[in-house]
Amino acid sequence: MTQPLVAHGICPPLAFGYALQHGVAEPPRPLPPSLATHLWHGLAQRLIEEPGLHNYSGETLESRWREGRAAVAVAGGEIVSYISLIPLFTQERQQRLNAHACSSSKPPAIELYESATGWTHPKWRSLGVSRFLRRQLLQRDDAPARLYLSATIGLGASRVLPGLGWRLRSWAEFPFVSALIGMPCAQPHAHPHLIPRQPSTLGPYLGMPLTPQQNPDHRWGDYSHLWLSDIELAKALDRQLAGLVDGELTRWRERVATLYCREPPEPGWKPFLFTQHYDASPLPSTQAARATPGRR
Repeated sequence: MTQPLVAHGICPPLAFGYALQHGVAEPPRPLPPSLATHLWHGLAQRLIEEPGLHNYSGETLESRWREGRAAVAVAGGEIVSYISLIPLFTQERQQRLNAHACSSSKPPAIELYESATGWTHPKWRSLGVSRFLRRQLLQRDDAPARLYLSATIGLGASRVLPGLGWRLRSWAEFPFVSALIGMPCAQPHAHPHLIPRQPSTLGPYLGMPLTPQQNPDHRWGDYSHLWLSDIELAKALDRQLAGLVDGELTRWRERVATLYCREPPEPGWKPFLFTQHYDASPLPSTQAARATPGRR
């Protein structure tokens, strides 16, 4: 079991009841932290039916919620919206990554969480429910050194995240940070137990910052897009992670891939593994003007 975020200042499980009145969502009401098992199995089935979402068991979805890492909306006897967090780089996991470190650099103080499994029932979309849950889950976390990221399969949550102040960045801009959720894998036989989360045809987006609102003509369905909650924190964490391996990106990726094989963040979790190779590119926003974004 992963370490509950309650230990870091996040409150117990978040659940809200909703109702529709003339097509408008009424104000949510807090629910007690007790949801029947069949609701979680129903949610897991909904995820299977939703294109572009990674599937998790009902037990895993419920476990996140009980550990204070998820928020849900309930209406009509079913879960109609869900958002959660997965620990990618916490104090516990960095001890495992640093076990064989040969650098004397100070361990990073910044923690990294994936914002994952953002789903809303079609009937409840565009009503502000998902954005409300995300704000409730993230804003009650008062840790100053916590970075969140989201990697999409196609468009994913890209319409919602700009409204929360998140920014889209190239996978190559902060390669030590992005390696904690995905990386190039030109030789899959080196880690045969790793299974990619995304379809093999989906490449990493390596271009300049975009949003669906400002760039509707971008081929959002062709790429995996990396969103970050705080660019300055991402810069700091990338530098600190690089310091653990003397700036050697290949060595860092190998260490992370080995940890993926031995101990993923939670049951059912899979990394993004890309056939297209990319190295560090600190200024993709300017370079992208002279290159094709995310060319595979």
